[in-house]
Amino acid sequence: MTAPGHDDDERHPETGERMSRGVRRQSFTTQDGGSYSYDLPGWWTASGAGMHAGGDMAAAFEAGARIDAERKAAGLPTLRELRRARAAARARSGT
Repeated sequence: MTAPGHDDDERHPETGERMSRGVRRQSFTTQDGGSYSYDLPGWWTASGAGMHAGGDMAAAFEAGARIDAERKAAGLPTLRELRRARAAARARSGT
């Protein structure tokens, strides 16, 4: 599949909504209460569905590295460490 905008394909493949190129602010909160945001380029619908092409996800990877460095400097677990701890807790509880 080609990215939207190539070969005049500017519709979301599942919803059929028109897509346009842009940057959207992505935010999340960790289970220990940290709140983080970063800008993610991609193809977006008016309702917020997105698709990413080429190097778009580099912004997310760079944000993750920056957030991990900030958390580590503050003596907090990294995002990966939080995910692993959550997975281990779920495995112990059977969910």
